[in-house]
Amino acid sequence: MATIPTAKKATLFDTIRETIQQSISNGDLKPGDRLPTEEQLTAKFNTSRPTINKAIRSLARDGFVETRKRGGTVVLEQTQSWIPMIDISSYVSKLEKKYSFELIGCTEIRNNEGTLIWSELAPDSKLLSIECVHYSGAIPIQHEQRVINLNALPEASSADFTTQSPSNWLQRNAPWPNLTQTIGAVGAGEVIANRLNVRHGTPCIGIHQIARNASKYLTMVTFTSPAGRFNITTN
Repeated sequence: MATIPTAKKATLFDTIRETIQQSISNGDLKPGDRLPTEEQLTAKFNTSRPTINKAIRSLARDGFVETRKRGGTVVLEQTQSWIPMIDISSYVSKLEKKYSFELIGCTEIRNNEGTLIWSELAPDSKLLSIECVHYSGAIPIQHEQRVINLNALPEASSADFTTQSPSNWLQRNAPWPNLTQTIGAVGAGEVIANRLNVRHGTPCIGIHQIARNASKYLTMVTFTSPAGRFNITTN
């Protein structure tokens, strides 16, 4: 099992992201407003430009802002129905638990192979299929079944997912994805029940996401978490 150390305190990235997000949530930054430039934010938070860029990309993935060509980064209209993209390692760290993950499998396959059908892609598209389990301490908190479009992200085929989770790799390598997601209640099937160490049919939260950059599809993933071990909150 690959282990990532728990951050005991909020990182500068967390501080930057939460400061901007709070300004949007409380109305200090309104829809259509432009964020300060990366250079201005770098000076304000006394940090590096890559850290600012990472925070802005994270806010863009969660639907708070949008970066436009020659238009800067603009605040988007917020709705109560939006649920942000959740980074499981950050979620566990906020619980002051030790985060780790276990890679179950990582295999190159073709679209429409077996039961997998990604309708937005050509039937024979090359995909990287990844299965892993995320832990909070010794407790399995989330099952992840993901495919990455290797036509869009060919470098994923050589990535080492034993030392970094797929989400962590995508955050650093995927170019500004737009996110579509559905969330619902599901029962744990036999395989997932075994992975999460729960009974077959245990009520779970299921999150299905598709990330893309413009018309280029990047990754499709389903997260499954037993109810009671994982919660979703909105701002």
